[in-house]
Amino acid sequence: MLGAIVRWSIGNRVPVTVALGLLLAAGVFAALRLPVDAMPDVSTVQVNVLTEAPGLSPVAVETMVTAPMELAMNGVPGLTELRSVSRPGLSSVTLVFADGTDVWFARQLVSERLREVVADLPPFVPPPQLAPVSTGLGEIYIFVLRSVTGTHSAMQLRTMMDWDVIPKLRSVPGVIEVQP
Repeated sequence: MLGAIVRWSIGNRVPVTVALGLLLAAGVFAALRLPVDAMPDVSTVQVNVLTEAPGLSPVAVETMVTAPMELAMNGVPGLTELRSVSRPGLSSVTLVFADGTDVWFARQLVSERLREVVADLPPFVPPPQLAPVSTGLGEIYIFVLRSVTGTHSAMQLRTMMDWDVIPKLRSVPGVIEVQP
């Protein structure tokens, strides 16, 4: 069978060459219009709700802020996952939506639920805020602090990290959390 195709192709060089040229031109045309991303974003649609709870321990934040927030967010249309983190003075609730959900529609749904939950929060807790639109890939930056000269010990590098680098990173607008 393959031999017959090769014999036919050799016998009909002009139509085969024209077909090959058309196929090559179509490939170049498609390649030039193909949206290419160096690192395609395959992450889910996420909406992050941040609530400051000044002066509260993680247990108190979980009980007084995070739990009511999770209860209010349960049942949002398109919600596939709900996770949270309670830190000293901060509650972070992440809502993950089904693939194909428009991020702005998801944020609208969450905003509507936020209006309802404000009454359930303690009066000294400021209103919850939606974090800026970002993806799972855009939230993490990993770095290493090294001594260029080799004269700094691991303890000195850790001290520099805790007292110099981390406070400066936390002061950058949009940085929510820095974990050493």
